[in-house]
Amino acid sequence: MPTSTASARLVTPEQFVKHIQTQFGLDLSKPYQGRSPALQRYTLPLGGLDHDTVYERDRQIKVQNLLAAQAISWEAALYIMDKEKNKAAPTPDQPEWKVRLQDFFLRIHSRPPTDPEFTFLEERFRKLLERNVTPSQTWTAVVYILLASVEFWTL
Repeated sequence: MPTSTASARLVTPEQFVKHIQTQFGLDLSKPYQGRSPALQRYTLPLGGLDHDTVYERDRQIKVQNLLAAQAISWEAALYIMDKEKNKAAPTPDQPEWKVRLQDFFLRIHSRPPTDPEFTFLEERFRKLLERNVTPSQTWTAVVYILLASVEFWTL
């Protein structure tokens, strides 16, 4: 995990897509629900080739990078949860909840959550449930939080 975002470098769109394909079996380069792929819409801000820097990618973290990463993370979270719609959507009061959270965390970050991370996600989950958000929608938000993290998008 990078110690600071100043020294961190943004993952390339290809690295992000490969990770999602490997961990969840989803191809983010294809249209989803009639929309053009998010990756195509945000490739340049994420370090795609442009006319000024044909041979070199700009992988420095900027606001536009983070906004694009958040948009793609939301779409990826929707893809992931749509693929897993047949699975139960446990709540924190059920034993399966912790197992499912750890599974998502391992698949996205390649490590288990720390105690503070686990507590943070559980608190957010419970707050959404208190606002009458369905458990499946709440899981989409949790997956988005994991995907939109700076740790996930940087090397």
